[in-house]
Order: sequence, then structure tokens, then C-alpha cells
Amino acid sequence: MPLEDLTIDFPTFPIPNRVSVLLDEADERIDQFFQQKRNRRLPRFIPSDAKRVYCALKYILDNDLLLGNRFCEWGSGYGVSACLASFLDFDAFGIEIETELVDYARKLAADFEIDVEFYNFSYLPEGFGSYQAHGGHHLMPPPGFDRSKDTLGPTIAYEDMDFEIEEIDLFYVYPWPEEQELMMELFESVAADGALLLAYFAPGDLNLYQKVL
Repeated sequence: MPLEDLTIDFPTFPIPNRVSVLLDEADERIDQFFQQKRNRRLPRFIPSDAKRVYCALKYILDNDLLLGNRFCEWGSGYGVSACLASFLDFDAFGIEIETELVDYARKLAADFEIDVEFYNFSYLPEGFGSYQAHGGHHLMPPPGFDRSKDTLGPTIAYEDMDFEIEEIDLFYVYPWPEEQELMMELFESVAADGALLLAYFAPGDLNLYQKVL
């Protein structure tokens, strides 16, 4: 099932005051994280441009591009993007394998009374893995998995969630360069037809894809 690149030049929107307050506080906490060299244990954590993400999320909503309102941030870090999605009335959650970052994200959300969940496990569903080849990481599906035949479609879910991955309408990810292909392959394999992937590949490089038949 191919992906369609929607090729959108996302406009800039005014940032509401409550969002600005959240982003200022998040920036301060992340700055302290780096100044105190806590990133030495978590060197792969790099924050994205939250204002650009907010504008992209608002554009997606304003233009009725979604089938529903469930949002998932793969590799949620400090959870800023998932918090922004919640501000925009998404049913939002984040997935992060690093326990320390999950704790920071949960505290940020709690301090601002934001309704968002953060889960401490891998964004790869059970049975899926990855391998390195051709300078990057690629998806390794479970044995016998064939998405074109919908072999495992209804049963792909994350532990402790009461819904299936196919019920997620919008995914967001900021992958490392060597993981970009992996995340595209994962989205194509597990997302529902019509679902969207918002991918922040580099500063100024924010892309939107849709899974199509």
C-alpha cells in the first residue's frame, strides 16, 4: 500500500498565549537538561521546532485532512508535540522507550494539566524489529506478515492500550536520518488506510504523508 506525499508548505499561524507559555517552559526545561549534561545518558534526544509542529497540526485540522482525532507521537521525548496535539483537542499520546524522558514528559503535562498519555516502551509493536542495511535501518515484520493481504491487520496493537494501531489517525515522528526509512516502512505497515504521518526530517523539512490504497 503506497504512501502519498501531500507536499504541503505549512503556513505560519499566531501562537495562542497558553501554547506560548507551555513552549517557553518546555524550552527552559530542555535547556537545563542540556546545560546539566543529562543528555550524555540520552544523546539521541534532540527537540524539534515545536512552533512549526503546532502550525502543521493546526493546518491539518483546519483543512479536515483527518479521519478522526487520535494522535500518536513516536519517540515522544519531552512530550511537547503530544501536548500541543492535546491543546488542539486531539486524543493524544506519546511513546518513548527512555524512562527518564517519559518522566519529564509526564511532569510537563501534569504541571500544565494537559490531558495526554505517555507510554514507556518501543514504538515497534510486538513481533516487529529492525535491521541495518544500505546505511540505514529498515523494518523487520513478524514472520508471515503480509500487509497487502491484511494478514495481521486487526490484531496489531501496543501493550496496555485499549485500541488498535489502525485506530490512530495521525502519527508524528522526528527520526534520526538513518531511521527515516524505518519510520516510513513502519507507518506503511501498521497504519490504517487514510491515516497521516507528519515527519520532521530536519529543521525546515516537515513532511506529510497519507497511506492510500
